[in-house]
Amino acid sequence: GCLLSLAQDMLHELNSKLQTAYVAIEDCSDGLAYSHLMNLAHPHGVPVESLNYEAVSVEDNIRNLTILQTALDGIGLGKRVPIMPLAQGDGDAHQLV
Repeated sequence: GCLLSLAQDMLHELNSKLQTAYVAIEDCSDGLAYSHLMNLAHPHGVPVESLNYEAVSVEDNIRNLTILQTALDGIGLGKRVPIMPLAQGDGDAHQLV
């Protein structure tokens, strides 16, 4: 339906901008794609060297998403990242980012 189409559009846009090959929007639950996308708009906004590129657990995802949230706060964006739902792989939460 509509949500699936929106997720597919988001995924296509992420893959296009980041030159990646994410298959499902839930693959972005580790926060890496969003962090790199933010750095396109605000270079060095997210300290990518602090991210865990081998994230495999919900705790790893939470850490990466918290780094992203701190970066968003640092530029005064005021956007709240739904950390727990994203970290747990909730596909609907990606629409809130």
